[in-house]
Amino acid sequence: MAASADRLFPASALLTTPGFFRVNQLVPIDQDVVSVPVGTRVCDALETMRARDFDQLPVLTARGGVIGTFTYRSLARGLTHLRAQDDPLVAPVDDLVEDLQFVRSADEISAVLGSLEADRAVLVGDEENLIAVVTTDDLNASSGRRRGRSSCCRTSSSRFGT
Repeated sequence: MAASADRLFPASALLTTPGFFRVNQLVPIDQDVVSVPVGTRVCDALETMRARDFDQLPVLTARGGVIGTFTYRSLARGLTHLRAQDDPLVAPVDDLVEDLQFVRSADEISAVLGSLEADRAVLVGDEENLIAVVTTDDLNASSGRRRGRSSCCRTSSSRFGT
């Protein structure tokens, strides 16, 4: 796992040191979690993702419970299950979600690196209380700050909310 983390994350030696680095240290201070409600059309979710430069959006029930995360990957996978005559842009996003791992803010980063590598993001909190979304870009930006550098660019999966 460490070799894989070294490839993805610049300061992975610090990240894998037990007790040294926690998930809550990766959450950007100004993060507002942007989500979409159940029933949102794919075209509307894609527009939000494009406008905000995001790769994923949590999908919430009316009571705020997370049912999954709409991503470009989940859209691509879900297209194979739609009927040929259906317009995928008007399909509800809740038909096209994937499950990202939920983690606690106090979890050690070393324990969630595998999920970050596989999915490029984790959800902080639980199904009933989404606190934040942490992405690989947040991890890389935090690693850069720890080395005395700031992140020079923002990619599409950098964070939910600015």
